[in-house]
Amino acid sequence: MKRTRIIACSLFACFAALAGCAGSGDHAAGDGYATSSSDEEALTKVCGAKTNGPVQGYDVSTYQGAFTWAGKGVQFGIARISDGVNSIDPQFDGNWSRMKAAGVLRSAYQFFEPGQDEVAQANMVIAKVGKLGAGDLPVMLDIEVTGGQSPTTIRTKAQHWLDLVEAKTGKRPFVYSYGSFLETNLGSGFGKYPLAIANYGATCPSVPNGWTNWVMWQYSDGGGKLDHDVFNGTLAQLQALAGATASGSDDPCASFVDGYYCAASPQFKGGKVGDFYECRGGATKSKTTCTAGCEVSPPGVPDICHQGPAGVADAGAPSADASVPSDGASSQAPQVATNDGPKDAPAEQPSDGCSISSRGSRASSSWLLFAAAALGAVVARRRTRPRARRES
Repeated sequence: MKRTRIIACSLFACFAALAGCAGSGDHAAGDGYATSSSDEEALTKVCGAKTNGPVQGYDVSTYQGAFTWAGKGVQFGIARISDGVNSIDPQFDGNWSRMKAAGVLRSAYQFFEPGQDEVAQANMVIAKVGKLGAGDLPVMLDIEVTGGQSPTTIRTKAQHWLDLVEAKTGKRPFVYSYGSFLETNLGSGFGKYPLAIANYGATCPSVPNGWTNWVMWQYSDGGGKLDHDVFNGTLAQLQALAGATASGSDDPCASFVDGYYCAASPQFKGGKVGDFYECRGGATKSKTTCTAGCEVSPPGVPDICHQGPAGVADAGAPSADASVPSDGASSQAPQVATNDGPKDAPAEQPSDGCSISSRGSRASSSWLLFAAAALGAVVARRRTRPRARRES
């Protein structure tokens, strides 16, 4: 989501310049991104779909002109609505209709200006896209400049925007930025929103605290001409995400990214306390009653379903901020659970040699022997964290 590439300036000089200019000019996605940043490298790398993955997309703005979506070979597109309230993108309406006509799953983004009124910005988005329907992906909060505002103010305004847009469009928005900006200015309280991360030239993107995975990765700006994105999953999973609504549904999994959740999790809406949900494609795939309680873990640590004698873990799974689409496997002991869903053996390291932050096993071998003797089944879970996507 970026029209020009920042090439030769220090991180601090670039950041200061961009922060000072927030609210002026005409920003597109990725304009705040620093192409080479030690801050990005310090974040956790999370591997998933590769840059040549099967589900590709573009994000565009007026800088790409009257973009022709038919025959481009991409499965999804993201079009800019505006830069704040002052710069409405003249190409949005055309992009929005042409994506639908070409059979491209469509999304929209607004370059958020923290120095402007967040209600006016949200209302502009709502007026442009209305209630989202089948084939419409959630809209995207593109947040990458401070506008001279403090992190506390940015968080408050961003949350208000997200609440308003979700309520009126019916789908939980994506949050898009680069990792170090989110780490510094949003903090760890936004993990329930699917992450679209900008990170160019990386083997695996960098993910900030608060998220354990990413849904979309903006991996290239196409030489400053066109932003390239990849979805972290299959086309069927992206289609399911485009068909699921977050509001007005009785299903607790509606619009939640694939994963496993205790109903008591603060990020999970609905469900009976003590139940353990497997969410797939915005719907409940399976539900388990945890007879000895469902343990909600801190963000980034697996939730656990306890069965039988209190304290014996029956199943563990990614906590409520998990965002990697999985293969749809069910959670039945004894198995080892990974971000891709429970499997019969521990997950292997990625073949591309990417570094992954692992949560490791919750049990020692002696504990496993005890659990096996007591129940004959123990499930431990191992997790990986995602990392970065951002630029256009």
